[in-house]
Amino acid sequence: MEHPEKNIDEKLVSLLKQGNHLAFQQIYERYWEQLYQSVHNVLHDQALTEDVLHELFTDLWWRREQLEIRNLKQYLARAVRNGALLKLRNNRWVAIPPQFLTDLSTVPDVELDLDHRDLTKTIEAAIDDLPERCKVIFQMSRFEHYSIPEIAQHFNISHRTVENQLHRALKHLKAILGAIIFQFFHLF
Repeated sequence: MEHPEKNIDEKLVSLLKQGNHLAFQQIYERYWEQLYQSVHNVLHDQALTEDVLHELFTDLWWRREQLEIRNLKQYLARAVRNGALLKLRNNRWVAIPPQFLTDLSTVPDVELDLDHRDLTKTIEAAIDDLPERCKVIFQMSRFEHYSIPEIAQHFNISHRTVENQLHRALKHLKAILGAIIFQFFHLF
């Protein structure tokens, strides 16, 4: 015996595929609250939860003709779960209470200046450890802003050789300076 809810959902999906606004509205009204609770239990944020649901129902309407939905309830549950996980991945921010920010002590400028000088010396030493040609290619690329084709032409070598030298330099710097500094050089 088939479940009556499943029959209703199948009819709603069929009507939705035909562009029936009332069927879309009925799906929304039947599932919105349940989906909201499900997403909010993961995100714990009203605005992000509403974003996930808005994106789900917008996508459902725009892609209604292409979607192959066999079980509407499972489809919606899976879609909001994936949407919530994407929000978590893409919104890696944490709300910091204002009192916490005012209680933070600031690091004196002298200490920051010393840290900067130490870091600069460490970077310079790591670059000096590179083989001469690799060091020059790295400096041209990262500090003098030459492109790979320009460096290749300057040394009369292939683009691939320049890329290999840059890769070698970055690998060396990463090993010495760690992942945080490595990310800094990838910004340029």
